[in-house]
Amino acid sequence: MDYYIKDGELCHYGVLGMKWGVRRGNRSKAFSKSSNKLNKMKKKSVNIELKAAKLQKKALEKEVKATNEKQYKKARKKQFKANKLYLKSAKLQKKAMKWEKKMAKTFAEVKASEVSQEHRDAGKQYLYMLANG
Repeated sequence: MDYYIKDGELCHYGVLGMKWGVRRGNRSKAFSKSSNKLNKMKKKSVNIELKAAKLQKKALEKEVKATNEKQYKKARKKQFKANKLYLKSAKLQKKAMKWEKKMAKTFAEVKASEVSQEHRDAGKQYLYMLANG
């Protein structure tokens, strides 16, 4: 570290090569927090998409039963809300994909021994679920 004296005060420039706001330390904890954030985003996206599908179903039912212009407009309004929810879900999925890429870049050199057994088991369970559909 480089020290210098300015107006009678001892100052320094910081640790050479250290980036501001970046903490070096417990990678397992950082990985678990990142994984939890990713899982929340994906779960929220699925829930929003499910709401959109239900709303779209109701809109189609109302549209089929519509006998006048007023009922038809209500059905179209529900369809518009469903489309809005689908868009929101797509945006959230895109955000989750970006987060996943960041995680892959950040934790590329993480060793399996640094990840806790609990998180390794969760990963195995997830892969098993993907393989068996």
